[in-house]
Amino acid sequence: MHAVCLALLVAGQSSPELPAGPIELEAAVEMALAHANEMIQAKQDRLLVEVEYMEALSAVLPRFDLSMSGGEFFSGKRYIESRNPVPAQLPTKIPQFTFGPFVDAQANPYSNPQFSLGLTGRQLIYDGGRWWKALDRVDDLREARSAALDAVRNRVRSQVVQGFYALEKARRAITTFEAQLAVDRAQVARAQGIVDAGRGSRVDVATAERNLIQDEIQLNAFLRDEAQARRTFNLLLGRDPQLPADLAVPATVTATATPSAVVPPLDDLLGLAMDHRPELKDLKAQLNALGEEVGIAAAGYWPTVTLDANYRRSSRKPFRVIGNPFENYLATLDLTIQWNLFEGRATEARVQRARINLKKQAAAFENLERQTRAEVEDRREELERQRRIHALALSQVKVAQEAVRLARGLFTAGRGTSLELRDAELRLTQARLTVISARLDVEVARAALAYVVGVDPFKEG
Repeated sequence: MHAVCLALLVAGQSSPELPAGPIELEAAVEMALAHANEMIQAKQDRLLVEVEYMEALSAVLPRFDLSMSGGEFFSGKRYIESRNPVPAQLPTKIPQFTFGPFVDAQANPYSNPQFSLGLTGRQLIYDGGRWWKALDRVDDLREARSAALDAVRNRVRSQVVQGFYALEKARRAITTFEAQLAVDRAQVARAQGIVDAGRGSRVDVATAERNLIQDEIQLNAFLRDEAQARRTFNLLLGRDPQLPADLAVPATVTATATPSAVVPPLDDLLGLAMDHRPELKDLKAQLNALGEEVGIAAAGYWPTVTLDANYRRSSRKPFRVIGNPFENYLATLDLTIQWNLFEGRATEARVQRARINLKKQAAAFENLERQTRAEVEDRREELERQRRIHALALSQVKVAQEAVRLARGLFTAGRGTSLELRDAELRLTQARLTVISARLDVEVARAALAYVVGVDPFKEG
């Protein structure tokens, strides 16, 4: 099962390519996820959990070691030093011995072949619960790393949404201001026509030309913002920052009406966040893993029981080593109990360290819960605020359009000045820019709320 998970994670790391044509938001998110460095790191951390699982499982499974050797044994004129026992003359029924003087002898040098074959096996029977707590700890780490991966995925998605709509906002500002420039040019032509007809003043022409130049400067500022937003967006997607980036904005976002979806109540959002926010899941799983580490450290208070088996064959002839395994061998089977009675309070120190780490993590988890509640409330209020701003901006556009209509009529009738008309037209342009910004800010606020909750609260199911 774990090998299958490992293979699926490795297979899931192929990088998607953007389709030809305008870039949709979801396609941009997928591409950013494939190229984000923190996403790659989180995936590798998730893979490391399976490695830790195999390491923890190795303590449960038996261990076998096979050893083989062959060579020549050499002895060079070794001295043999001995003392022969001499029976003591004591009036007892039990013979007593004393030892005489040393008798030294020197053997001739010799050599002989030496071949050996050995097989040892060890099976852990009991270790104070260390091995099963280690496996439980890996399960907790797997959950933590999966949650961390989801947290990175949510964070990257939030960044892409912000970059996507920042670029769209810059481009709509350019389009809106290009329309304003067309109005400015018409104003210059209109003022010049009135002067040519002998009814106007050159001041009106100069004022109109000045307004045109000011708006051209503002347009260049918007072009700069668009270039910066495009480069930032391309970098998020792992693309060349100089590449063009045409966006396919959802039709619901291009509409002028405020989104009709009702923002869920705060209590519902808090419930969703407590259950689904990946950062909370991550810290909770880490908290459980640290609890298992306390048990792992406390296992040092208990004995370790192992079953050991040894099988060995040796001879000066190879075939006596590799021949019939039921001849010429020595074997042992032992049940070993090892109990560390004292090691300078090192076990107690390890337990205390694990408990301290557990308390620190518990405090961090409680702090994140409080922070999450505050963030959910803030993001919900921000979304409601942006929806109200957008609704007010729509009303502002209607009023500004009527003001332009009236100012234009007065100017044409000769009862209004070019300055009044210019002011009305500029305020209409600003109102349109506010609508664009507010509508896109609603989408950014929705994404920000979904990020702190952990799931999209507006998505059914």
